[in-house]
Amino acid sequence: MVLSEEVKREIGQLWLFAEHYFSLATRLKRKLPKNYLNKTARDIANKYPNPSDASGNDKRLLLVTAHLSSCSVRLCTIEETLEEKLPGDSRIFPDYLKHCANYKTVQQLQKVLTRNKDKHTHQMLRDNVAHTERSFRTNKHKNLYEARQRTLELLRYQEIYDSVNKVVQRFKKELGAKNIL
Repeated sequence: MVLSEEVKREIGQLWLFAEHYFSLATRLKRKLPKNYLNKTARDIANKYPNPSDASGNDKRLLLVTAHLSSCSVRLCTIEETLEEKLPGDSRIFPDYLKHCANYKTVQQLQKVLTRNKDKHTHQMLRDNVAHTERSFRTNKHKNLYEARQRTLELLRYQEIYDSVNKVVQRFKKELGAKNIL
């Protein structure tokens, strides 16, 4: 099946915004001292119970993650659009909800998410920023919610950035191969 011009335009627009948010994250990241990217979200949360109190480089670090999350929302929407409009295996990365379905404990799930961070960080960021925990807390994904939170808290900011960067590069290649870009 071939994508309509309207769907290609929609994906192109999403891609434009994904690249824009990624470039904003990259620019802010360059302003940070190298060692700053070794921090984790837990480090910042412990320092600032109220994130709006963050300032200086700590605020920049939070904004890098906010831009990466905005980028991730667009990337996930592109995948969902491809999955809906093209039959078969049209996703660029496996859906982490399905990929983690056979793992039950928080510890097992956290290991899988960490081991596969280059495939799933953008999905975890999207779900984190979209507050999917409301539905995760009351259904079969409760342990996945907990594992996702722990994984994101413990990944270094450099790891999060690098994972999203790999995803962006892969999207660019795949979308080009599908003649969408």
